[in-house]
Amino acid sequence: LAALKSQLETAEAAVAGYRARSLVQDGGTLENVSQQLSDLNTQLVSAQAARVEAAARLTQLDRVMEEGGPDRAARILASPVLDTLTARAMELRQQDTVWARSYDATHPRRAEIARELAEIDADRAREVDRIQEQRRSDLEIARLREASLQQSISTTEGKVMSISQNTLGLRQLEREAAAARQT
Repeated sequence: LAALKSQLETAEAAVAGYRARSLVQDGGTLENVSQQLSDLNTQLVSAQAARVEAAARLTQLDRVMEEGGPDRAARILASPVLDTLTARAMELRQQDTVWARSYDATHPRRAEIARELAEIDADRAREVDRIQEQRRSDLEIARLREASLQQSISTTEGKVMSISQNTLGLRQLEREAAAARQT
């Protein structure tokens, strides 16, 4: 009886040790890892949607830039900087209209207004370029996030496979412990 009791304790200790090693090695239980996998898949769907949206926004802006240049793009973009520049350009054009009633284009004030309008147009073009570059960055970030999530999913799937394989070894040890108990 003492020998059988010792065998049972050894078998149960082997089961407990195997469970502990499996938890440490696999990073959790099958249920936990399955939940992580589910969460990662949900995040991946969201990341894919964000990537598609970023790509569409960049494609639209690129197309507008090709067809109409920065001026047309500035009209469709929402940006506080562009709004401020557009408002300032409108003010200057109104002033120029008033001055044009009395003076020709060579008048110093009208020349100054034309120079300011040219500066505003250059600033608008730079702002459109900055927004276009930001959209490129957003798309790249979305792609990297999606790739990272896909890598995490692959790693987590590997954990699920490892846990499943370890479960087979655990069941074998549990059967041996149950046999020792019965004996």
